[in-house]
Amino acid sequence: MIEDLPLPILQDILGCVSFKRSYQPLNVNLQIKELLFCLRQSFLRRVQPKPITNLKTALKIYNGMMWDKQFCGLFPVNQRYVRYHCKTSPAKINGKYDFLDGETVTELKIVDDVNTVEKASWASTQQVKFYAFADNKLKAQVLCFDGKDAKRFPIDVSDCSFLINQLEANAYTFYGCLTGKCKPAKTSFSSACVACEFNGEC
Repeated sequence: MIEDLPLPILQDILGCVSFKRSYQPLNVNLQIKELLFCLRQSFLRRVQPKPITNLKTALKIYNGMMWDKQFCGLFPVNQRYVRYHCKTSPAKINGKYDFLDGETVTELKIVDDVNTVEKASWASTQQVKFYAFADNKLKAQVLCFDGKDAKRFPIDVSDCSFLINQLEANAYTFYGCLTGKCKPAKTSFSSACVACEFNGEC
């Protein structure tokens, strides 16, 4: 059982995956991940972040961080920050992709069992499309890895206009809520509420 790990290891796992940040980002600096799903959850994670206390959830995130650290350092261009300046608000959408494989923007995703993965998730696809657009790259991919096997999913980035329009709209709303200190509307992704740390109190 995970709980059988010595206390210093458990504390390290939980400490590394906390949503709490060492600094408070400016309202104009929005992260791509904040704009993809529930804006209310993203808002609450900024204003009243909660620590992750579920060990299985924490360990899954922790494993992903360890593989990221190991693999990304093998590429000359890694952990690359990109930014998009919104046209409809002062907001700037920021992101960081894992590495550039040749000229291909690559997002590494650690999964439980790669054999059960039939395609890149919607969120991973949107993320890597944004990264490629913001970095002016023509190729992108999502690389799924479970520690034993891998699958590569090329992502079409030939037309990102619909995605950028969606992000612009979400950024406009989210920026307004942050500056006005008001919660965004509840998400339409009702399935996301089940595992949300703010479930029942948002």
